[in-house]
Amino acid sequence: YGQNDESCIFNFANTDNCNSDYLFLDTISDTNNIWQIGHPQKIIFNSGVYNSANAIVTDLINPYPINDTSSFTIVHYCMYGFTYYLVATLSAGYRVDCDSLNDFGRIEFSPDNGNVWIDLLNDTAYEQYIVWDNPDNLKPTLTGNSQDWKHFSVNIGSLGPQFNIQPGDTVLYR
Repeated sequence: YGQNDESCIFNFANTDNCNSDYLFLDTISDTNNIWQIGHPQKIIFNSGVYNSANAIVTDLINPYPINDTSSFTIVHYCMYGFTYYLVATLSAGYRVDCDSLNDFGRIEFSPDNGNVWIDLLNDTAYEQYIVWDNPDNLKPTLTGNSQDWKHFSVNIGSLGPQFNIQPGDTVLYR
């Protein structure tokens, strides 16, 4: 993600690349959190996106456990607020292989450092301010089997004026 000249790219090739300041795997309040950064070693999931060796994965070796609710958080310190809202974009490569009857993923946005969370995939109150920049404006499908790596990009800059996001504010993604 990035804003104007401020950007951080997580490619996980170097696990120090922005991770300590911007990416949190909460294992304190959620001691069962199984998100890990490293080289996936599963049967059909054994590389990162774009042929990188590493990725952020729900367990590098074992299948996702039943009834798990693990998450990770990306922190963005808004150097310019969202005043230049046309560039407030979150994009990522993702791969899914799960039971579509029981398992799913979410992409949530907090405009106020975690007090309010907006489900970017399913929200109806703010959906007109959420623009999916994918072919046919499709949202990512975070259940079932994607067969391979997919990409999504979502422009949430129009949420800035809705929540009065100012320079120096902290927004979160999880």
